[in-house]
Amino acid sequence: EYRHDRKRWGYRFSLHGKSWKRYAWDTELEARNAEAAHRTDLLNNPPIRTDSLANVAALYLIDSAEEHRSKWRLEALRLNLNTFILPFFKPETPLSAITDTDVENFIKYHKRRRVKNITIWHYVKDLRALFYWAMDKKHKFVRINPVVDADLDLIQRRKAVTPPLNPRNFERAFSVLDSYERAWWRVHECLGLRMDEGNRLLRTDPDFDMGMIHIPGTKTDEAECYMPMSPVLQAELKSYLEKRTDDSTYLFPGRSAQTRGKKIYSRRRLFEKIKRVTAFNAY
Repeated sequence: EYRHDRKRWGYRFSLHGKSWKRYAWDTELEARNAEAAHRTDLLNNPPIRTDSLANVAALYLIDSAEEHRSKWRLEALRLNLNTFILPFFKPETPLSAITDTDVENFIKYHKRRRVKNITIWHYVKDLRALFYWAMDKKHKFVRINPVVDADLDLIQRRKAVTPPLNPRNFERAFSVLDSYERAWWRVHECLGLRMDEGNRLLRTDPDFDMGMIHIPGTKTDEAECYMPMSPVLQAELKSYLEKRTDDSTYLFPGRSAQTRGKKIYSRRRLFEKIKRVTAFNAY
């Protein structure tokens, strides 16, 4: 059409729920060609709707940051949205077009990938939170949350099942330890002590005449007690103490340059040695 006020030919049409117009040509033919080119471009590269999943997800992340959520939570949310949710549902998909069936298919897809139920639950939880945010009166992108109506039975069992302990693994780990480490291991194995209780033991705590060992309390004063030592534990401690050459007051003092003779708090190196020598993770 021709605009007399501008003295230019142009076009005006509606597509994808939006009106497009421009008047910038001297002839009608140029305007028709420009309109055809614009229509083709819009059909091949449709603009992202304001209620598209990608746009709503971006607004949700911005709003979450303004709510002063921790950077760790924001990073996890951004990762789940950009890496798992958007690629599956497609960024250009209108939020209202996502159904409970789509959510169920999302769960099945990750089940086929052998992703753990608890991990899939984190994806679904973030998707549900996104929809609840979009349902808020301030935003009004959607009216219903499809995650609520979706069947989540496939990911109901989310608690990790700890495999049963294998006694052979303990003996396998024990076999690579030196005298100091063997004694520390036996004390905790036979007495069931917390690690810090074992680290706080003094050289004078074992009483071989009575067959008892003094246990210092770590949580409360009532935790301090005396416990009987089994013959296996007594033999291991005697063998270890006969080889001791230092004068530290602790039963199991540190041995590194920084902690030599002092109380230590970590036994990381002991377990790293087990893993390195036996390829067995004893943590």
